[in-house]
Amino acid sequence: MREALSPLYRDHNGIPLINQVNIQHKNYISTFINWCERQEKNKMFWQGLAYMGIIGMTLPLTLASILFLGGANFSLIIIAAVVNVPVLALNLAAQRTKVTLPPFFFALLVDVAIVLYSFAYFLYH
Repeated sequence: MREALSPLYRDHNGIPLINQVNIQHKNYISTFINWCERQEKNKMFWQGLAYMGIIGMTLPLTLASILFLGGANFSLIIIAAVVNVPVLALNLAAQRTKVTLPPFFFALLVDVAIVLYSFAYFLYH
């Protein structure tokens, strides 16, 4: 929660009132979307990271961890594929970073969760 001084208000005599404070509530999702929109100047970096980082490196590592550590669970393979396909499709369609970055980070989060689950499965089974 941030506090910001509101614009100067004047009383009935025209004297500025500077002791009024507005409390602005910032939504984390809107802050993230605004940050994604500001990343438009780095679009080529994010596309390269999506292709080589998610599709080229993270997805194969996730699938390998499912196969070798997670008991070759087909449901995890389907989840990994369904989560990562929008990253590829949106980047191939050359959408704006406001559209491409949220699925990118969601896919990264799900891939990490699947790898951790597969590792825990390997340790306990």
